[in-house]
Amino acid sequence: MFSKKSFKFVMILILITVLLLVVIRMSLMHSSVTRGVEEATNTAFNPLQKGTTSVSNYFGSLFYNLTHMDDILTENKALAEENSQLKAKLNQYDELLLENQQMRSMMNFNNRQTEYDLLGAEIIGRDTETWFDVITINKGSKDGIQTDMPVITENGIVGRILEAGRNWSKVMLILDERSSISGMLQQTREVGIVKGSVESSASRGLLQMVYIAENAKIQAGDLVISSGLGDVFPKGLVIGEVVEVEKDPLTLFYSATVKPAVDLDRLEKVFILMNYNSPLEEGVDEISTP
Repeated sequence: MFSKKSFKFVMILILITVLLLVVIRMSLMHSSVTRGVEEATNTAFNPLQKGTTSVSNYFGSLFYNLTHMDDILTENKALAEENSQLKAKLNQYDELLLENQQMRSMMNFNNRQTEYDLLGAEIIGRDTETWFDVITINKGSKDGIQTDMPVITENGIVGRILEAGRNWSKVMLILDERSSISGMLQQTREVGIVKGSVESSASRGLLQMVYIAENAKIQAGDLVISSGLGDVFPKGLVIGEVVEVEKDPLTLFYSATVKPAVDLDRLEKVFILMNYNSPLEEGVDEISTP
């Protein structure tokens, strides 16, 4: 049996244990409640805190920009000028690259062409009259140029010298309505007269090959070259390509629409044949000027 002292000691021990358990329980409950309150508070005020931070950052950035406006404007102006300079240099580079390609192509053609002496020239003007296709080049009589000399590119015939000044010359293009060249189909050797553009705007930029024999074999895609039957152009120079063929029911001759081999609208540089001596004094490709 327990004595009174022992019983009292046990009771005190049990009471202390219970009190400790209660304290621990209350501490745990307080910690959980505190976390819950903190989480609820953070959830409620987090958007407001974010908004406050954003507003603070905006006004801070605005204040910085206002206080450094001169520096920012100066920097933007410098960047814009640098950008313009870079664009200009890029355009110059592209132009030099295109010019280099053109010069290389012309030099290669000149090196391949051993039969004739070629003089290079640049286009410096275009006649604005409606019915005539005339350009001006930067070479003239001081360079040995004379009337009726053939003018070509590496792609084909351009025209012939119409007038020669001291340091300039006018060139009548093959598109001019006054132009007439003795042409020949390269494949079948059929001949005809290749004439310049006429009245309608739809036919501008195209040539007409007429008086082609009724039994000729001709079709779209055929290449037309100079026949050499005249006093201006030597044989074998490319004139253009047939794009359409029709037959005149009255004369029974064929006629063909021909696209020039040379893009005459974008012409920049040409060659003049300096030493071509025609075997004829006059020929069917002589171009009369009214």
